[in-house]
Amino acid sequence: MEEKELVRTTVFELMDEGDHDKASSLLDDLLAEAESAGEDGIEVIAEIAGCYISVGSESKNEADVRKGLALFENNKEKISKYVFDISIDYCIGNAMHALFKIAISDSTTYITPQIIKDYLLLSKAAYMRAFKAIDLEHLDDLAIQILNNLGNELDCAGRVVEALQLYDMVLEYAPDFPYALMSKANCMEYMMHIANGPKSVSFYAELYSLYGKVLRTEKLADVVQRAQAGLSRSKSMLDYYEFDLADLPKELETNEEEYQSHTMYRKFCLDNFLSLSEHGLFCKCYGATLDNLSIGHHGFVTSDVKIMKLEILLNRLKSEFSLARRMYYHFIEGIDLEDDVFYEEMFIGEKASIRIEKLRAGFRMCFGILDKIAKGICYIFNLPVAERESVYFESFWNSKSSKERWATINSFNNIHLTALYSIATDLNVVSGELGVYKEWRNLLEHNIFIVSESSDDKFGLYAEKDFLNSIDLKTFSAKTKHLLQITRAAIFSYTFCVRYEIMELDPDKSEVK
Repeated sequence: MEEKELVRTTVFELMDEGDHDKASSLLDDLLAEAESAGEDGIEVIAEIAGCYISVGSESKNEADVRKGLALFENNKEKISKYVFDISIDYCIGNAMHALFKIAISDSTTYITPQIIKDYLLLSKAAYMRAFKAIDLEHLDDLAIQILNNLGNELDCAGRVVEALQLYDMVLEYAPDFPYALMSKANCMEYMMHIANGPKSVSFYAELYSLYGKVLRTEKLADVVQRAQAGLSRSKSMLDYYEFDLADLPKELETNEEEYQSHTMYRKFCLDNFLSLSEHGLFCKCYGATLDNLSIGHHGFVTSDVKIMKLEILLNRLKSEFSLARRMYYHFIEGIDLEDDVFYEEMFIGEKASIRIEKLRAGFRMCFGILDKIAKGICYIFNLPVAERESVYFESFWNSKSSKERWATINSFNNIHLTALYSIATDLNVVSGELGVYKEWRNLLEHNIFIVSESSDDKFGLYAEKDFLNSIDLKTFSAKTKHLLQITRAAIFSYTFCVRYEIMELDPDKSEVK
């Protein structure tokens, strides 16, 4: 066994036994040996750094986490000769996330955008860098760990819709991966708690099934204990609904049959995480047939004008998203209108057709939807907006340009507001890991932005940075899908945000009547 593998195996065995102090002491000794070996010890140092982070995270020992983080940061150039950058970013993300969990472990403070800014932006950025390097069409063991941990990261920020998507992607590749099973079950319960959504037998049947799979695949005492508690909670709710557990296999089989009866388009929306069905977040049965997401779920009654205006906004968001999604579907399926336009052949590989314009238009529309969400946030929370100020989703939170607004935002205990801020930080042009999406939107809207057949540089003398830009079709199609998924998650967070405020301001309003 290689030395670095021996380090990992030995340390993890001690962690399984709960002896974190001994594991930390062993790492101290191993580090001294590895550092004395000079260049020959770099690979082992990288393994030791990752183990420090794992030990510190599990034992809530900040010193150990920081030791591992410092080893990566101080030796990154040397380590990158032996370890892929994606693995380094993954470990740095783990470290930053562990520091966040340790910082809030003894705190009763709710998770505000400021806390996200102080702790989670760096960890999220590291995970996002690793995420962008993943080939989502060909996952491997490292990729599913990155997806799972990024899911946990987003879950902490209230981004439950995206977290569930990532867990489902992992489970599609590895159906018995215990950490994704556990994470998905925990996220579903958390979502039910914070979203104040409708409850159903299907929801608790799925929960029961997930916790049961964890118990069949995982032996770690801590995980088993938490899974058993989750199994007990979901069983209690199924008992409340007078559901016979003997019928669970039939329930799951029926859900699959109902999914198969959906139209091709509905299955496309569900399979690609593009539906706006609250039921569809955890089950693809008949309950997910329609995009029926609403602020007041079935039976909700109100005469509150503000709530009615916010529901009108949600209708607008759903309508525009439906069109953007449909245009993307038409592109993917090759559905096109007859095009009677002749395009000059300029030998640059440009793809020009109504079908391509649907893809381009769908991408642009997402930012209009997001900006409307920003307007909705300002309205519900009465946030100060300067006269003639343009409110853009990814930038209106800026704490430097509007300290009063930033302070007001952080005065609310609403995790969905925090989730929306977290999404916005990804899309920020200056600092966001996905800021290039906004740059592309601006190029599509105001410049000549060519979608070409491949990424090869065919422009030659035509290329001028401020006049002519290009992107290859495969990349643009994949990123359009991703942007649609982010926009969908933001619509859910907006809906949950308004619903949560209704519940907080007047609990009676949130009850089904």
